[in-house]
Amino acid sequence: MLAASLEDAGYQVKTAIDGEAAWAELLASRYDLLITDDIMPKASGLALVRRIRVASMALSVIVASDRLDADDVAKLNHDPWARFDAFVRKPFTTSELLAVVYRVLATK
Repeated sequence: MLAASLEDAGYQVKTAIDGEAAWAELLASRYDLLITDDIMPKASGLALVRRIRVASMALSVIVASDRLDADDVAKLNHDPWARFDAFVRKPFTTSELLAVVYRVLATK
């Protein structure tokens, strides 16, 4: 549903079934933005963020979570290997996500 909403807003979207599939896709193609949940099968979203940062990929990242709080986000963003560009608390609306996507990509 989120992919369709992003596509309707004019973005090109590629989805992955789990963290390992997402990592393989990131290695195979160039992307401007990753939207990831912090909890995923095979590799968490936060593990994926660390891989991206260690690999020095020029990729903006939005993390979605229902378990992280403001203190968690602040701690993660002080770690250069775990830093992400934006955080959205689940549940969120499509318009909330689109606003965050627009803001992140506008600052790129």
